[in-house]
Amino acid sequence: MKFSAERINQSIAGFTDVVELKLQMDPSSGKYELTLALSDAQGKVAVLKCKDVSNLALSEVGGGLTQFLSLRAQDVRERQLDRVSFHFADVGRGSILFDCADASID
Repeated sequence: MKFSAERINQSIAGFTDVVELKLQMDPSSGKYELTLALSDAQGKVAVLKCKDVSNLALSEVGGGLTQFLSLRAQDVRERQLDRVSFHFADVGRGSILFDCADASID
């Protein structure tokens, strides 16, 4: 199922605590996949899965609880960038940003 940036943003709203951050290469395609599990104040978890990740930048991650307080997805398909449909950024602190071809929420 294709997810819109609006639906992704609605699904991750309120989920701020980083439970898991995993980057791995798919050996069959040679492209990177990012899995980001975030929890909310009640302990519920939302898992963001992004395929064909590029331009990943992290700062101030680790050393204790990491939070992405304002993680947002932006649909950038109109820019017609090669294999980029979404741009993600923690717009509050800039702790994470990346581009990807496809994203979904579990």
